[in-house]
Amino acid sequence: MISHPTRLILAAAILALCGTPALAQEHRLDTPAYKQCIAPGVSGAGEAQCNYAELARQDAVLNEVYQAIMSATGVPARRTALRDGERAWIKHRDQVCGHAGDDFAGGSEQPAMVAGCTLSETERRILYLRSLPAD
Repeated sequence: MISHPTRLILAAAILALCGTPALAQEHRLDTPAYKQCIAPGVSGAGEAQCNYAELARQDAVLNEVYQAIMSATGVPARRTALRDGERAWIKHRDQVCGHAGDDFAGGSEQPAMVAGCTLSETERRILYLRSLPAD
């Protein structure tokens, strides 16, 4: 039987996985470098470069937040639930974002769409992890 705190964490993880793209747009964590890079009129290839550069920055933030939570968590079952939730989120992100540019297959917009989706999902995950209650 799963303990009550573990069930709450798993339920929160499932809800986080079911978010909508519109929600991600409301809670962007874009850095000033990204805002400068993604100027109006940037090409698909340029947009992809901006997205990938910002994704690298946000992925580093995600890793810091995740590691901080794991380090601060003294309950082994919670660490296990967090680890399992992170693995499930990665699978979900890759599945969803792997098809984000399907309508633009072979075009310069496809990489931009995939990178943009991955960036939005990463930002959403950062916000979710930051919202978790402390031990």
